[in-house]
Amino acid sequence: MPVTLATADAASQLSPVQSELEERKLTLVRRLEDGYSRIELALQQGRDVTQWEDLWETLLHEYEAICDEISRTPAE
Repeated sequence: MPVTLATADAASQLSPVQSELEERKLTLVRRLEDGYSRIELALQQGRDVTQWEDLWETLLHEYEAICDEISRTPAE
């Protein structure tokens, strides 16, 4: 994803902790999107996706926790 000037400016204002959290958040977003697509495809194929859905929910909870932590982390 290309970095826009606004995104670059916002990123430069983040503390190292916030930057690390934002990076982790983006990784989780990609994993959630990929997992959702794979689950949908497997469902269309009639496959059991129970374990995949459990993992996806775990990732979702991790994403929510990261978002909460980001909102509580002060900028430097």
